[in-house]
Amino acid sequence: MKKIFKTLSFCLAIIMLIQVSPLTAFATSNSSAQSTIMSMEIDESNGISKLIESYNDSIFYTYLDNDISYCAQITSQGDIQFSYLTRNNGNIFESDVKNINTIYTEYGISKASDTNYELLNQTIINNRNSFNVTQCENMIASEQPFEQPYSGTSSNNVYSTLASAVTANFGANYGGSLKGVAAEKYNGTSYTVYCHESQTSNSYTLHSRTFAKDVAISVISTWVINAVGTVTGGVGFVLSEVIETTIEDGIEYVVNEVTARIGVGERIQTRLVTVAGYSGTQYWAGWTRKMFFLGGNKGWKNWGGYPYNEKHYDYDDIVGLMDTGFQNFINNVLS
Repeated sequence: MKKIFKTLSFCLAIIMLIQVSPLTAFATSNSSAQSTIMSMEIDESNGISKLIESYNDSIFYTYLDNDISYCAQITSQGDIQFSYLTRNNGNIFESDVKNINTIYTEYGISKASDTNYELLNQTIINNRNSFNVTQCENMIASEQPFEQPYSGTSSNNVYSTLASAVTANFGANYGGSLKGVAAEKYNGTSYTVYCHESQTSNSYTLHSRTFAKDVAISVISTWVINAVGTVTGGVGFVLSEVIETTIEDGIEYVVNEVTARIGVGERIQTRLVTVAGYSGTQYWAGWTRKMFFLGGNKGWKNWGGYPYNEKHYDYDDIVGLMDTGFQNFINNVLS
């Protein structure tokens, strides 16, 4: 069973365009905060992805193409702060806070027709060299990431370690779960065929980077989407859950220097077919899923769906698995 996981792509098979009005993501029973995805577009053929989400009275606009990754926060007071990363050299730039009406007027944009602030942000992206931005310094890429368990109180599905976050999302490992049993006959002899299922999970840190005190949360968002090569649901919201932040004039900033991490959790479920009284597996099928997790000084939390999801075509056909396994048993053991 060969598995391949691309760190720079979600390996989407088709161009996906989603317009939802609205889709709630990452809402939890013990949290009043929630992220609402307003629109999402992923065009892997052209290397472009875009997501617009709202939470905490703000709109977050994230965008990625072959040249830059970009994230902007727009407040309910009509201000905007944005950051972008130039993908050829990894430099991250952070803007000051600007009033969106000033940008609309300066560039002749019709505010009334600007659905989800699309025109506003695309204008900033296309004219980014004309805005007052500062290159972020004091950022270190960790070669050997070290995970220090959070000693505070975690909530909202935030967990102290990556391993505990993976277990909470995928469930505990198990083995020998009986999924099916069948009675078979061959040349007048009866045989009992079993199908058992097991689950194993593992996790690892894919990327990590240390960010200075007082940088905007949009700075870390640009790094995250650049590192994985696409956008997915609620990046700003999840970062706010795992990193200690403060809000000043509606814009969210990091309280202290922090190492942000991108982790991967993997779940492998395997179904094995055996024949009672005989050693060895006669047939098997597997299902492997991987999920991204984001980590910070407050802990770890899952970040959206499955960037890798591979299931053998016959995994769900338990009767078919046992039939195939018994036929293999006849061909390889009895013949």
